[in-house]
Amino acid sequence: MQPAIDAVCDGAQTGEVGDGTIFVVPLERVVRVRSGETDDSAAMPIGG
Repeated sequence: MQPAIDAVCDGAQTGEVGDGTIFVVPLERVVRVRSGETDDSAAMPIGG
């Protein structure tokens, strides 16, 4: 997880107001609204 956070910060940080905030929270469930798929199958790219 930390490498992803570092990558976003490295790419987005300008030192100016508006750079944004990252909220890191546990993910309980994923639901793909279009198909109704849940969890692992909903998190995978289509055709993945």
